[in-house]
Amino acid sequence: GGSGGSSSDNGATQQAQGEGQQQEASNSGAGAGAKTQEEAFETSELILYKARVLEEGKQFAKAIDLLLAKDGRILDKLGAQEALARMYLKSDQAGKAEEIYRTLLDRNPENSRYHDGLFQALGLIPASALETTSNVNQAMKKNYFLDLLTTSIGAEPRAKMVQEYEALREKHPKCIAFMRRLIDLQCCDNGGGFVASVDAYARLWLNKGIPSLFASLRGLYGKGASVAEIGKLFEGYEASLRSCGKFSSADGDDEKAGPDVLVWVLAYLAQHYDHQGQWQVALEKVDAAMAHTPTLIELYTIKSKIMKHAGDLKEAAALSDQARQLDLADRYLNCHTVKCRLREGQIEEANKLAILFTKDNTTGGKGDKNKEKDDPLNSLKNLHEMQCMWYEYELAQAYMKRADAKPAAETGSGDGVENNDDGFENIGRALVQYKYILKHFDDMHEDQFDFHSYCLRKMTLRSYVDMIRWEDKIYSNAYFELAAHGAIACYLRLHDDPPLERRKRKEEEEEKRIEKMTANERKKYKAKQRKLAKQKAAAEASKEISAGGGGEATNVSFLAKEEAEAQKVLYDSTPPLDEAHKLLVRLEEAQREQRDVLGKASEGNVLRTQLLAAQWALRSGKSLLAVKALVAAKRESPKDPQLQELASQLKHQAKAHPPSHPLVKKVLDAALTNL
Repeated sequence: GGSGGSSSDNGATQQAQGEGQQQEASNSGAGAGAKTQEEAFETSELILYKARVLEEGKQFAKAIDLLLAKDGRILDKLGAQEALARMYLKSDQAGKAEEIYRTLLDRNPENSRYHDGLFQALGLIPASALETTSNVNQAMKKNYFLDLLTTSIGAEPRAKMVQEYEALREKHPKCIAFMRRLIDLQCCDNGGGFVASVDAYARLWLNKGIPSLFASLRGLYGKGASVAEIGKLFEGYEASLRSCGKFSSADGDDEKAGPDVLVWVLAYLAQHYDHQGQWQVALEKVDAAMAHTPTLIELYTIKSKIMKHAGDLKEAAALSDQARQLDLADRYLNCHTVKCRLREGQIEEANKLAILFTKDNTTGGKGDKNKEKDDPLNSLKNLHEMQCMWYEYELAQAYMKRADAKPAAETGSGDGVENNDDGFENIGRALVQYKYILKHFDDMHEDQFDFHSYCLRKMTLRSYVDMIRWEDKIYSNAYFELAAHGAIACYLRLHDDPPLERRKRKEEEEEKRIEKMTANERKKYKAKQRKLAKQKAAAEASKEISAGGGGEATNVSFLAKEEAEAQKVLYDSTPPLDEAHKLLVRLEEAQREQRDVLGKASEGNVLRTQLLAAQWALRSGKSLLAVKALVAAKRESPKDPQLQELASQLKHQAKAHPPSHPLVKKVLDAALTNL
């Protein structure tokens, strides 16, 4: 028995050893396979990166030969095909480019870049027009294809494009991009096909109840005739749906629309008339839709936007909140309501709504007794950590509105001293928010260093180069420009009314007013001031999180830190004009680079930058820099009223303090004459 047991143990041991060897061999093979796969990816990326370098060096023949010779080792087949199509176009091999683009369209007909490449290969779109117009307008988020059609393409090429799209639609009948581009083409020709194309396109969206139909067609609203025709078409929908339940009385009995189609037609018409500024008609349409289906959330957001455009921010915020309450789990609706509340000026209410979807960053953990003492508003810091720039910008704008509001003394309520100071200190609070946004972009710019070693190690060279080039244009982002403009405006106001001098002036005014009071009035006033001081101290104490049992404040709440930072920037010793100048230099440099890359910069942003530069120069006593800024502003908008006002200020300044150098005086006089 013992012998048998020993034999059994030996057999089990040998079996285990055999399984272990098999497992080790399997792991070794898996490791080798993983290593081989990683090497294959690196080789593929190096080939494609080398091809891109050759393409950018205009060595198209070498790049094409490389891609064709190494085709078997390239894993990103789609990227290789796109690169080949581009280089065939650039090397005047339009036939081969056309063949590849048709293959790519069969793979993804919704990709508009393939449409442009095909038409360029067919000779219907000039290469120079496509590179300039599409890049600029895509960067500005416009309907670049419609702009391209109206500026660079004649009637004959447009007719050939229509024929090509009709043929492509037969092959891909469900492609939405073909239908949408046909509308753009027929919009330019003002023919009868335009209404028919919009009709077919709109019916598809309306039957499916897709809310973004108006956003899809909004690019056509720059054309006066097309706007009228679209409005007439949808008015016809409404009349026919009410009378016979069909889009048109000419439709067959089997083409009856669903009961919800009328709601979406009315919703479109409300947005249509809102876009044209006919707010009363827009309200009638949206009210009719809400009477039909009162639980449709999109109708409340549409009506909220109409009221915002009409100037009733309070009602807009209330409607947005109604939409939010219909779906409390919808983050977009919550964000929309927060934005409306901020624009209304209800900052505290907006913050309470904002924290509903923020991560809880309070210090108390599970079972921690101190957690009950934590302020829920502490989680607002998560919005800054997540670089939520729309919130920071809207909050800054709300603070600036409070700073511009009339103090209580002017409106006849209260003594006005405390409210006036609080109103002025809102400039500091706004400046803190603007600086948050500016810091986000600096952080993004610095973050590219973290990707350097990673991208080289992982051999994602093409994506890395794209990221670096995106970083080169990061300061041209709209939010950076908006925040910089807001911060500069704050610095100019702090220069005009220095906070330290303002505080001293208020104290002197208060002393004079106390001197004029009777003894009884003085006693009541001092009692009121003591009460206000206690309330302020209590408010500050409520913003602190005390240590358990110790009673000593160890962690100040986020809002208290923000308030301390606002006081710091408000009473900072750095001259405000110096800080404004630093931002102006960065703005002008970014807009100059944007113009070099895209051919133009955003006109409104350039105008505001130059107007702010002129204001800074006037305050700094630099007449020639003011002239330079005003001349640049005049190129953007010759009839801007603020331009005329600043030119008048420069004229008075030059008259009161004429320049000593005769050449400077000559240049200044000539510029003032032209301005």
